[in-house]
Amino acid sequence: MLFFLYGPDSYRRKEKLEHLISPYKEKYKNADILEIDMSEDENEWERVRDFLVQPSMFVDSKVAVVRHATIIEEPGWMNTLRSQLKTTKVFTFLSEEEAPKKNFDFLFSSAVHKVEFQELDGKTLENFIKNKSEKLHISLEDDALHLFVLFILSFENNRSWRVVRELEKLSLLGLPLPIQKKDLLNYIKIHTHEELFSLARDIVYNKDIRIRLFSLEKVLLQNEAVAHFFNLISALVKGPKALLFADYDVLVKSGKIGYEEALFEFAMKK
Repeated sequence: MLFFLYGPDSYRRKEKLEHLISPYKEKYKNADILEIDMSEDENEWERVRDFLVQPSMFVDSKVAVVRHATIIEEPGWMNTLRSQLKTTKVFTFLSEEEAPKKNFDFLFSSAVHKVEFQELDGKTLENFIKNKSEKLHISLEDDALHLFVLFILSFENNRSWRVVRELEKLSLLGLPLPIQKKDLLNYIKIHTHEELFSLARDIVYNKDIRIRLFSLEKVLLQNEAVAHFFNLISALVKGPKALLFADYDVLVKSGKIGYEEALFEFAMKK
């Protein structure tokens, strides 16, 4: 039986893999499991092949976990994987960071149990945050949850890992529950550059357009993540400015303008 887990979200991929393997470990005390990362030694595919074809000494079933399996395009390895499509007592799990090359198209056949793990976004990210918060026995009020979602979205990669790490830190602070937006803002402020917050406040609150433009230029020259800075400002704006910034948010997400252009136009407004 062949399982194919793929996508850039390594945390949820790892979590799913452990969930799938745990029943086997519970059932068999002397579990016959082989874990191999092909990126460490490409010749290890032969070891996996031998493991899969040899009968188990202790149990009537076995598990192979192979990471970066699709970097090997040896015919023998391809045949080994195809041979696992019809097995019933041998379970092979492939874990990949991205969809494989054309030679591995058979991994998308109906005979393969496959799950894709893209970076979390939108409602899926919000639900993931709620789920992990509950497990850590903490909660965020609605405005704080919205801010936390924006904070996580400012990172392009490893969002689920960051959600878990940041929530674990928050759970240790002993903050009143549900966590309020002001407390979360202070937390984010401490865990990001103080100067970045100062520049964001200048752009949002300073009435002098020269200071607003100077602060924006300083951010761009420092090569700060523009998406992160954009979301930071989104969390700070209030009232009419919040409505104005929401319009820019729609334009950016629809691809009509970029983050830099949106920030420049916002900074130019009175």
